[in-house]
Amino acid sequence: MLEMHDLLQEMAFNIVREQKSPGKRSRLCHPRDVVQVLEENKGTEKIEGISLYISNLPRQIHLKPDAFAMMDGLRFLNFYCNHFLDEDKILLPSTSLDYLSNKLVYFHWDRFPSKSLPQSFCAEHLVELDLCYSKVEKLWTGVQDVGNLRAIDLFGSKYLTELPDLSKAKNLVSLLLVFCSSLTEVPSSLQHLHKLEHLDLSGCNNLRSFPMLDSKVLRELHIDRCLDITKCPTISQNIIWLSLNETSLKEVPQSVTSKLEHLDLSGCSKITNFPEISRDIRSLCLDKTAITEVPSSIQFLKKLDYLSVSGCSKLESFPEITEPMTSLRWLRLDNTGIKELPLSIKDMVYLDELALDRTLIKMLLELPPRLRYLRAPDCESLETTMISINTRYGSLYNFANCFKLDQKPLIATMHLKIQSREKIPHDRIQMVLPGSEIPEWFGDKGIGSSLTIQLPSNCHQLKGIAFCLLYSLRVLEDTSLGSRVSTARPL
Repeated sequence: MLEMHDLLQEMAFNIVREQKSPGKRSRLCHPRDVVQVLEENKGTEKIEGISLYISNLPRQIHLKPDAFAMMDGLRFLNFYCNHFLDEDKILLPSTSLDYLSNKLVYFHWDRFPSKSLPQSFCAEHLVELDLCYSKVEKLWTGVQDVGNLRAIDLFGSKYLTELPDLSKAKNLVSLLLVFCSSLTEVPSSLQHLHKLEHLDLSGCNNLRSFPMLDSKVLRELHIDRCLDITKCPTISQNIIWLSLNETSLKEVPQSVTSKLEHLDLSGCSKITNFPEISRDIRSLCLDKTAITEVPSSIQFLKKLDYLSVSGCSKLESFPEITEPMTSLRWLRLDNTGIKELPLSIKDMVYLDELALDRTLIKMLLELPPRLRYLRAPDCESLETTMISINTRYGSLYNFANCFKLDQKPLIATMHLKIQSREKIPHDRIQMVLPGSEIPEWFGDKGIGSSLTIQLPSNCHQLKGIAFCLLYSLRVLEDTSLGSRVSTARPL
């Protein structure tokens, strides 16, 4: 990425603007100049670059089909906007554009309003094509010599029905087709793109078929939310990131997972077995699958950093760990059928976050020494905890709606930690508990959204402030659930 200091950029703009006629400048970036040239067809062959932030336009601008007809030297075109913009700011007649410069190297037009690129457009020099949230139905007809093309991004182009033959895009590295919901197939020409590293088809929910991709350099593939995909596509064994969530897959072949570092199968409700994966795996997401067990062999995945089985309702246990898992930092077991944690959970010595929301766990024994975040809201069976509050690494414990939980040991421990005046790293120690009373050892109390307290004269010596909030959450049937948040924060 090439960056430039704002002052240097402003100086360059001022030099260019010394030419009084905008149509005769080499670069246009001031909104008023760009609008004048485009609406009044004052462009010339001298213009090489145009950049415009569409979201800042005070009104819609209407272009004629030949708005770019005289700009034969245009190499850089960048119309970018806030993607959450409610309306199109640049409008074209139904006949669309008649002409774009064949010298274009960089073409970025968010919300491109035309159904296709001009028939006369030659993409021979094009390096990057970015038409996010466009109205394109197809890019061009036939085979174009696009040997310089390295990246295509059509994110959110929901009217796109077909891709052109890209067999000559020998240098294409990235192809992003996220949420191109009208796309039904991907051209077989992709299998000839031996430099393609990143392919993203997430949200192409009408996709019916997928070509074989044996590119040795393909590293990242996303085919999320494509329910008609029932078999894992034939892809390179060198892939390291594979995301197939919310598809109809039943399994992922071991040949595909041999070198994977990231695998996401969340929402694949027909997956019943824990996948066979490589020892290089770093993140594994199996949320809302039908797996019934997690094998004890996960302890040998020495690079595993993130494991999530959230929403796996048929999963009722987690295996004992006989070897310390020194790389695992995030473990999500929420919304599962798990009733107890193994004693060896403490051997996940670098675990940072543990999620147990809405599980049937009754008791929490010794937990990993570095645990900072424990989420256990709505654990209706939870009665006992034997956890220690971690002041060395900072902590957040959430026991909201755990009405059977014996809170006295937790509150007493929290009180002792606050009184100890130990240094609080990462800004806070926080605990959420169900209840309707503030502990008596909180001195200043009040009702409402604010509280005024009188600080002591030696307040500069204080290490922090402990406070407790009582609030209610309104849920269905208009009932209210009360919770307390006790927090200690440094000054």
